[in-house]
Amino acid sequence: MSIFWELWQQSRIKDAEESASRAVHNARSESRQVEERLAARLDNIVLAQSAMWAIIKERMKLSDQDLMDMMERIDMADGVRDGRMGRTMQVCPSCKRRSAEHHDNCMYCGATFGPRSPFPG
Repeated sequence: MSIFWELWQQSRIKDAEESASRAVHNARSESRQVEERLAARLDNIVLAQSAMWAIIKERMKLSDQDLMDMMERIDMADGVRDGRMGRTMQVCPSCKRRSAEHHDNCMYCGATFGPRSPFPG
């Protein structure tokens, strides 16, 4: 009887290995498809951004340095130079503590924040 049990167990192990192998293959395939879709979306965003910058640069008589300066300003709005746009902070005019930009009032002293600029920094 133990020989039949061993054969049955070996068969179950083989089935499980094949199932795991198929799952790995499917996951890799799906991952590649997601990566390709993201790359295509990124390419489209870069193309649109390049077109917008070309129009703005021409019509507003701006330079590439103007763009780089604004990128730096926006990058530093959260106090960290990391090449990313983080949450901007605002300083309370009353207690001088920092609060997230989306707050209308200081969460520490309750003072009302003034109007916000559309440009960080």
